Amino acid sequence: MPERLASLAGPRYLEPAIETMSPPALRALQAEKLEQLLPQVLARSPLHAQLWTAAGVTARDIRSLDDFRHRAPSFDRQPVRDAT
Repeated sequence: MPERLASLAGPRYLEPAIETMSPPALRALQAEKLEQLLPQVLARSPLHAQLWTAAGVTARDIRSLDDFRHRAPSFDRQPVRDAT
């Protein structure tokens, strides 16, 4: 990148400690954040709570990113449109 443009780009990382983590450390952090966030989402979002209940999955069922990938219900835009 030309020097005049490099000065406009700002710092290379916004969150260096996170953006430079090893892949295993990053996955562990993501799993930790998911474990904290998921109960809050299900408590505050009737749409998500309904989708998860219909799928028979609770926040306690999710203990890893793989659990989330395989067990979290997916949905398209229609339930969101219906909820608004």
